[in-house]
Amino acid sequence: MIIRTLTERDLEQIKAIDRAAFPEDDQYEGEMYWQMLQSGVSIVASDDNGAIVGYAFVQINAGSRIRSIAVHPDFQRKGYGKAMMRAVIDGADREVDLLVDEANGPAVRLYRSLGFQPVEMCLVPPKRRMLLKTEKS
Repeated sequence: MIIRTLTERDLEQIKAIDRAAFPEDDQYEGEMYWQMLQSGVSIVASDDNGAIVGYAFVQINAGSRIRSIAVHPDFQRKGYGKAMMRAVIDGADREVDLLVDEANGPAVRLYRSLGFQPVEMCLVPPKRRMLLKTEKS
């Protein structure tokens, strides 16, 4: 497994991961992919053959915000998501936060195992999302 910074050549593979991992109404528009690239801190995970299997879209605000994380369904539950989350946390110089659909039990369990704690509930129609934060230690 290799975790590295997102590059322009990765964008088509990232779009394919979104199509495989998310329902159509949860997929990004084209401009959002360029924002991932321009953030300079978004990352990808690749398998041992070099194929991109996941990504984390990260932005720097008051802290580091994980806007999105996705792993291709064929590679889920194999440690890629956790490794990307750990890379974001380890690379941050401030707290890290994210929003997660409260009904997404596997994601909530992953984030809590990494030290994220619920801060507040947000209504992002049609879903309720939890804002989770972890402090930089």
